[in-house]
Amino acid sequence: MKTLSPRFICLALLAAGLSACGNGSSEKSASQVVAKVGGEEITVHLVNAVLSKLSGVDPAAVGAVRKQVLENLVNQQLAVNEAQERKLDRSPDVQMALDMARREILARAYYEQIAGGVSPPGREDAHKYYMDHPALFSARKVFNVQQIDLKPEDGLEVSLRQDLAAGRSMEEVVVGLKAKSIKYSASAGAKPAEQMPMDILPKLAELKDGQSLVVASGDVLRVIRLLSSQLAPVDEAQATPIITQALLNEAKGKAVRGEIERLKSKVKVEYVGAEAPDAKVPAAENTSPKTGDAANLAKGLAGLK
Repeated sequence: MKTLSPRFICLALLAAGLSACGNGSSEKSASQVVAKVGGEEITVHLVNAVLSKLSGVDPAAVGAVRKQVLENLVNQQLAVNEAQERKLDRSPDVQMALDMARREILARAYYEQIAGGVSPPGREDAHKYYMDHPALFSARKVFNVQQIDLKPEDGLEVSLRQDLAAGRSMEEVVVGLKAKSIKYSASAGAKPAEQMPMDILPKLAELKDGQSLVVASGDVLRVIRLLSSQLAPVDEAQATPIITQALLNEAKGKAVRGEIERLKSKVKVEYVGAEAPDAKVPAAENTSPKTGDAANLAKGLAGLK
């Protein structure tokens, strides 16, 4: 059985929104307490909370894992007791870390509450998405490609198109980029449709083997040569649960973003000094990836291979 590290237990504790630090002064029945470390008690509820956050535990090994979780909690509490004895809990760095963990846990709990109120999409919604995206499902392909990613520069896209039109190979394109000291990243291999950006997929699906394209996708300029492709369709019965989950995740993300905008409309937010964000740069979203990025579909379809 794989040993669970104390750090892994701490991460599970954070995910559970719990801490072994200071279990509170409320009285606990003897049946709840599974260990005492000095004056601090570790309860069965804390052990269960950590266990609930551990994935991939063999049912036959639950008893052994449970004992290991408890031992790690005991070791953790010993360290906590000593840290408090040495007044480390008064350290500004530690106080800041505790405050950050508390903020993250509370915010996540609120996001989850908002997301939990979203109703799952109906079967007709999944059917429509399936029919509207044949390149992802009924006409899905696995593409064997060579790809170069670059930062867009004036005239670069036109120059790359001219290189490809002149019949230059991807290797020759790379040599030209090096000669001009243009930074790039190159990759090659098989990629299923759902792993390609949605704004590129329709164009890629139309290419014949050996053809190439140059396309701007977000803030990246991509040069893609299709070496070969193979049909790998996914029927609607297989796709429906995957699409349903992806649409639900998208709806949850939209609900959370909408709630944040509602809260911003109620509270005056002021940025002071140099820390104010550039209005032209959108704020990062701490929500589920959008279905448009195919992230949820990619994860779901991977399980069908």
